[in-house]
Amino acid sequence: MHSLSFTGRLHTHSSSRTAQAARRRFSALASGVVLGCALGAVEVSAQRAAENVVRAADDAFGASVGEEQIGLYSSGNVRGFSPTSAGNIRLEGLFIDRQAGFSGRLVSGSSIRAGLSAQGYLLPAPTGIVDFSLRRVAEEPTQSVILRLNEYGGYGFAVDLQGRSSGGSLEATGGVGYDRFELGDGTTDEFASIGGTLRYQPSERIEVTVFADHQATLQDQLSPRYFPQRGSIPPRVPRRTFVGQPWVEIGIDDYNAGLVANLESEFADFSLGVFHSASETDRQAGQ
Repeated sequence: MHSLSFTGRLHTHSSSRTAQAARRRFSALASGVVLGCALGAVEVSAQRAAENVVRAADDAFGASVGEEQIGLYSSGNVRGFSPTSAGNIRLEGLFIDRQAGFSGRLVSGSSIRAGLSAQGYLLPAPTGIVDFSLRRVAEEPTQSVILRLNEYGGYGFAVDLQGRSSGGSLEATGGVGYDRFELGDGTTDEFASIGGTLRYQPSERIEVTVFADHQATLQDQLSPRYFPQRGSIPPRVPRRTFVGQPWVEIGIDDYNAGLVANLESEFADFSLGVFHSASETDRQAGQ
C-alpha cells in the first residue's frame, strides 16, 4: 500500500482582519491540496540519558520521548478511540497519509493533541491528533548505543548518530536498529530498521529537512493454536517448542520518506510537507 501526501500550514503573527482572512484562505486551499493516493489494497528496554518525557510534555494529554510515555492518552487510545487507526497523524505538525509506522531512527517522540490543543491544526478530529517529531541534533551532538535483553534469550540493539557541520547550517541524524524476540510458544520474530534526517538551515528563517526511514519485518511467525479434547484436561504445553510449519510467517517492508520546509517571515510562518509512505507485504501465510 502506497500513499503520497502534500500538505501546508500558515501561522500568522498578526490578529488583523487581513491576516485572519489570509489564514482562512490558506487553510481552505491547504485542505484542498491535502492528497492521499492509496495504490493497491484500499521492547528489558533502555533510554538515552538526555531523553526526559516529563520535561518534554506540554500538557497532561500524552507525550512520548524515546521509549518513555506519559499522560492520559496514547497514540492508540484517545477517549476510547484510536487516532492512529483513524489516520489522524501529523509529522512536524503537517498531515501525512501514513501507511507504515515510524521507527525510532526517524522520530524522537510524539504528542497527543485533543480538544482545544488540537484547534491550531489543519483538519482537527474528535479522536485527537498524534503529532510526531523528527529527530534533531542536540545542542551538543551525541552518539548513543542501546542494548536490550528480552525473555527467552531475545535481544536487540539501536545505534543512533548525529552531527553538525562546522558552520552549523547543515546537520544530520541517522541510525540502525535490530530486535529479535523469542516467545514462549516457540515462535521467533525479527525486526530491523534504518533511517535518518538531513536538515539544511541557510538562515534563521529558512529550514529544509529531508528524511527517509525503512523498517523490515524479517520474520514474524504465527503462534500455533491448541484445541483440547472434550472432557479431558490438556497436557502441559512445552515452552519454546514451535509445532507449526516453517513457512508460517509474515514478511513486511515499511517505507517513509519526504521533505519538510519551514519559512518564517515578519508577518507569518509557512510550512510545507511532501511525504511518501508505503507498506509492502513480501510474504504472508497462515495455519
